[in-house]
Amino acid sequence: LNRDIFYAAIGGFGMLGCFTSLTLQLKRVYSGWIEVTALASAHLAEMLGQFEERLDDADYLVGWLDAFAGGRSLGRGQIHVGRHLRPGEDPYPQQSLRLSHQHLPPNLFGVLPRSVMWLLMRPFMNNLGTRLVNTGKYGSSRLGHGKRYRQTHTAFHFLLDYVPDFKKAYGPGGLIQYQSFIPAAAAETAFSDILRRCQKRGLPNYLSVLKRHRPDDFLITHGLDGYSLAMDFRLTPGTREQVAKLTAELDEIVLAAGGRFYFAKDSTLHPDTVARYLGQTTIDRFRTLKAQCDPLNVLQTNLWRRLFGWSQRD
Repeated sequence: LNRDIFYAAIGGFGMLGCFTSLTLQLKRVYSGWIEVTALASAHLAEMLGQFEERLDDADYLVGWLDAFAGGRSLGRGQIHVGRHLRPGEDPYPQQSLRLSHQHLPPNLFGVLPRSVMWLLMRPFMNNLGTRLVNTGKYGSSRLGHGKRYRQTHTAFHFLLDYVPDFKKAYGPGGLIQYQSFIPAAAAETAFSDILRRCQKRGLPNYLSVLKRHRPDDFLITHGLDGYSLAMDFRLTPGTREQVAKLTAELDEIVLAAGGRFYFAKDSTLHPDTVARYLGQTTIDRFRTLKAQCDPLNVLQTNLWRRLFGWSQRD
């Protein structure tokens, strides 16, 4: 019943209505801890290989890339492999599964308040400073290659919450995040081209995160059998226009690779790019469902008006 609406509403960025009730099938976990293995990657190809080798055994895989590295080190970085503890591996699961166990500590290293961390990061939020930080982080990852340790679910999944208001570190212009999704077979070539293009334009991104994805049946979806690369770009009055031009160039690389985009993290796409990404058949189907579920076009966002061209008077 209403299967087409269900699969269009999820991923439909709120334009078809809202769910008042959902039943979810969850995965049982037996501990509040996650076993994490840290692996250094000398270049992008090695990182992608590390991902593929661990797809069947890992519950979580996430990679960090040094966007400043070039040449044979292009795409170097580190991946973190997360695995839920099996029954019996945690001797005190009742304690580790408590909500109180999942809170992040107020201080780093027991001394430095997390609330001031963004102030300490601010001086490094420039090309030179971030290059030094990335180089140091990669060197540290080489020393810790193969290290295993345990983290709480909160610490593993919400790393940036260690630095409240971290966006303020970028300065008054803030940042944009550009995230592209590329099929696995084309990921190495496309992401290499993206990293090189950013460096060529003098706009290396300050934080790059690689993730593995799988396809789904939703109408408007970013899901595919492949990878995503999320990149944070600092914005200043002098770079805002340059970054906008760069993302348009990156869009072409993504489309040529058969890639996709993620509306929840978009502020740069254009209507023609979306039409090429989704295809007219998908867009027409969504518009039909929109007219069916919201005939007065009450539900609107700036993204909806920008990318699909519908306004209140339509």
